Amino acid sequence: MLEIFQGENRRVEENLLLGKIKVKGIPRGPKADRDVEVRFTYDLNGILEVEAVVLGTGRKVKTIIQERPGKLSPRELEKALDAMQALKTHPREDQPNRLALAWGQRLYREVSGTLRRELTERLDAFENALESGDKERIEDARNDLEIFLSFLEGPSPGEEGE
Repeated sequence: MLEIFQGENRRVEENLLLGKIKVKGIPRGPKADRDVEVRFTYDLNGILEVEAVVLGTGRKVKTIIQERPGKLSPRELEKALDAMQALKTHPREDQPNRLALAWGQRLYREVSGTLRRELTERLDAFENALESGDKERIEDARNDLEIFLSFLEGPSPGEEGE
């Protein structure tokens, strides 16, 4: 059972309990397989969507908590939830980031030694930036990765001698 609280008090019980969500299907085994990622999406209408994903199995559960239940009609609530979907994209899903990761993975298979270690460091830095969600950090890490990837590939056909 995952309890959802609002507040910044150090002691959980001093914060406001908003609701609970039952997360089933957490496998036994190593801690990494039992991790649960929780994502909160909210809007100004007082709607909070809580989605929990068991990382070891991919199983998802979600709940909707409303500040004033019944204030919005079912149609208005559905419209608000649809609008919130745009907020839920992970930076990893943005096309420039997906392309940079794919490019890095492709070149990783083609290089070895020191170049592979350097590429690994840049890919790790980029993935850490993606997990942070900080747009400026993501852009800086992606730019650094893309510059290095361009160096690894060398000039494109037709660019030599220009």
